[in-house]
Formats: sequence, structure tokens, C-alpha cells
Amino acid sequence: MVWHGDREELSEFVTYLNDNSFGIKFTANIERENIVFLDVLVTRLSDNTLATSVHRKFPEYNTLLHAESCHPRHIIRNIPKSQFMRIKRICSSEQEYSNFSVDLSRRFINRGYKAHNISTTMDVTNRLTRTELLEYKSHNLATSAQQRNQPLRFIEWENSNVTRTVPISVCTESCSPGYRKTYQHGQLKCCFICIPCSDGEISNKTDSVECLRCPDDHMSNERRDMCLQKSVEFLAYEDPLGAALATLAILFALMPTAILIIFSLYKETPIVRANNREISYFLFVALVMCCLCSLIFIGRPNRVTCLIQQTTFGVVFAFCVSCVLAKTIMVVIAFKATNPKSSLRKWVGPALPITIIFCCTLSQIILCMVWLLISPPFPEVNMKYLSTKIVIQCNDGSTFAFWCMLGYMSLLSCASFVIAFLARKLPDSFNEAQFITFSMLVFVSVWISFIPAYLSTKGKYMVAVEIFAILSSSAGLLSCIFLPKCYIILLRPDMNTKEYLMGKGAHNHKKTNIVGV
Repeated sequence: MVWHGDREELSEFVTYLNDNSFGIKFTANIERENIVFLDVLVTRLSDNTLATSVHRKFPEYNTLLHAESCHPRHIIRNIPKSQFMRIKRICSSEQEYSNFSVDLSRRFINRGYKAHNISTTMDVTNRLTRTELLEYKSHNLATSAQQRNQPLRFIEWENSNVTRTVPISVCTESCSPGYRKTYQHGQLKCCFICIPCSDGEISNKTDSVECLRCPDDHMSNERRDMCLQKSVEFLAYEDPLGAALATLAILFALMPTAILIIFSLYKETPIVRANNREISYFLFVALVMCCLCSLIFIGRPNRVTCLIQQTTFGVVFAFCVSCVLAKTIMVVIAFKATNPKSSLRKWVGPALPITIIFCCTLSQIILCMVWLLISPPFPEVNMKYLSTKIVIQCNDGSTFAFWCMLGYMSLLSCASFVIAFLARKLPDSFNEAQFITFSMLVFVSVWISFIPAYLSTKGKYMVAVEIFAILSSSAGLLSCIFLPKCYIILLRPDMNTKEYLMGKGAHNHKKTNIVGV
């Protein structure tokens, strides 16, 4: 820059330039006669005109690229011409250009270039004027044609005879957002294919080389160009499925309650007395608790509900199946104790079934306490279980403890089924073992089908499968054991007599001795 003011004004101007909000700082080298910019030396002459020449730092080293360098040959061939043209543009004096060109020739020859090639290059450059070399070369076809006073002709592109449009320089169109470029093996770089981003990945710009993965709590939209927040999923009371299961749980809990009231009202009738009243009352309470414990599985999981969900279910169902087991054993003992010489007569009474119920339930309680102490369940936010939802669920903590709890419950169920099955051929005027056999068959079938269904579902449907298994198995026990008795109590009071139960009624003329417990 040529400054026409004094030095102080120039300093103030530089200070003004540096007082900007963009963080840009300017430095100034101020000279009166000569100033250097890169390899150009600018000199002010006596008539206040400017002259330019080549500037070289001291000490001067010959750093030109050697002729035997491993660079491509066309680059090495063009270096002399470009250097001679550069000093031609820089030097404003022909004498200066002549001096520097001779010196440059010597330096090229010292670096292995052939003398006659350098001489030829100098001659080519000498025929050019400095004005021609400094002229701006426009790349606009129309402007260049006008400068040459020549008419502009359209280029005839192959396969473009109709539209005369310039063809694209790649084999495929640009990849839009939601897609990424992938190069084909054995093809040029300009030949690529566009493939859509995978689920959970996006690309939000054209010609993306790779797709970006969404955060774990987000998912990709259908066009794969934006990440969306995942919805939260758990079995809630507001959900139609959760509301339906909660309603069923309450209705199923009212059924054993209603039958318990019926048995209490008809507790002195022969069929109730012969049905082990105390154990039946325990079983009614257990069935009510089984139905109500399913409500713990509905709602947003938290630390408390996760701790008591599976353990409450395991203990309550162990209590329920223990009552059925005790009831089955007492039926067998009742029939076998009719022989006066039988040693089983001493076991008839309430002590044995209560002991069986207590011991079997206590074992399950101990197992659940060990589970809670070693590896308790806890709430878990699973973002990878489902690609479109965040699943809030209870982690069992120890899968082994969970299946041990179910295994113990299955062991009690199988024991009840086997004992009841073996006792099915006892006198049948009122053989409760047949009803227990069928009820345990339904119970075991439900829980065997539960295992593959539970392992094949995800999210809230896994919880729904377990609730359905709880309710259906409870309803199976209640229906198979007690509905036939309710039918006799309410609709067939003529069968609710001691004579009928002992085989003296009109429906059965076989004599059977029944021991009430």
C-alpha cells in the first residue's frame, strides 16, 4: 500500500484496523524507499514511480527441484518455463529481467537440467511481453469469445442432440439426505451407488460418505435424515392392555371371594364339611392374593415394585400350590384311613396340612430372601431392546434365582399332580382327587406354555404374558376344584346330603365310607 500521509497517521490507521471485533490483527512494515513482499522487491524511484524486481534472501541457496527427482516428468519439464515467466512478471525493467534470467539459467544447469532445454525455454519467454503475462485470463466462454470477436458456438455433446445440455461428469446422480455413497469395486471414483442408511442411522446432507448413528434414546425417521426422540414403553394402567388385565385381575379376585362367602354360609352342609374346610379357606385366600399380586406388575417400574413383583408372585403361588398339595394328601389319607388297622389314622386332622403348607411356603420364602440379598431386581431403562422405543422394565438381577423360584413352584405342582393322579381310582361318589388332577393338569399346562411365550416377547408384552399366566392358572385351579361344588350347593341341594356322599343316593348305589376332615 502506498501511503500519502505522514507516519503518525499511518500508525493510527493500523491501530484502527486492529480495533475490530473479528479477531483479525494486521501487521505493517513501513519503509520509505524499499519494501519486500515475499520474493518481490518494490523500490520508489526518484520520480516517485515504483519499480519491481526479484528479491532473494541472504545467504542464497539453490533450492530448485533437481532434474533427477522422482516427481512426474511433466512437472520437472514445466518448472523452468514457470520460473522464467515469473521473473518476467516481477521485473519491471528488461535489464533486471536479463540479469536474473541468466542467473536462473545457471542455477537450473547446476541442478542437472540440460543447457539446450534451458536456452530454448528462455527464448520462448523472451518472445512474450510482460503485459501479456500480467493480463488476466478469463475462463468465461462468452467473455473470451467477445474478446476475440468470435461467435460463440455450442459444443455438440454426445447423446445430447436434443437438449444440447452439458452431461454430468459422474456415473450417478448425487445421493440425497438419507443415503450414503459407496464406491463400486473395480470402478472409477466418479462411479458410485447410493444406499439408504440403516435403521438408527441418518445422513442430513447431500453426497454423504457415511451415515451418522443416532443417540441411544433417539431413532431415525422413515427418510433417515433426522433423529427423533424414542417413546417410553411400559405396561401402564392407562394402556388398553394394562386396563384390561387390571380389570380381569379384580374380577378374578372376586370369584374366590364369592365362593368363600358361599362356603361360609353353607359350612355345615355335608359337601363343605367333606371338602377340608380349613384348607379350602386357605386356598381361597391364596387364590385372591394370586389374582391381586398381578396388579404389582402394572404401572411404571420403580425400585420398590421391582423388588416385590417376582418375590410376591413366587411366595403367593407357592402358598397356593402348597394348599392344593396338602388338600391332595389329605384326600388320599382320608380314604386310606377308613381301615381301622391303618397307621394313617393318626395323621387325620388339621396338623398335617398346616405343617405341609407352612414348610412348603417357608422354603419359597427363604429362596426369595436369598435372591433379594445376593442379587435383587432393579428398574432398568433399556434403549436397545426395541429400535423405536425406550423400554422401562424390571431387571431380575439374577436370572438363575428367577428360574429357581419357578422351578420350585413347578416341583410342588408336579407333586400334587402325581399324587392326585395316583388317587383317581379311589371310590368316586365324591373323589376330590379327580378334580385336583384335572386342575393341576390345567395349571402345569399354563406354565409350560408360559416359558416359550415369555422368552419370545419383548417390552410390555413380556409383562402381559406373565400376568395372563397368573390369572389363567388361578382361574383354572378355582374352576376345576370348586365350581362343581358350588353347582351342587346352589343348584342341586338334593345332592348335598350325607346319604348321597356315602353312596346311598339315587345316583349311586355303591356303599362308600367317607371320612370328613
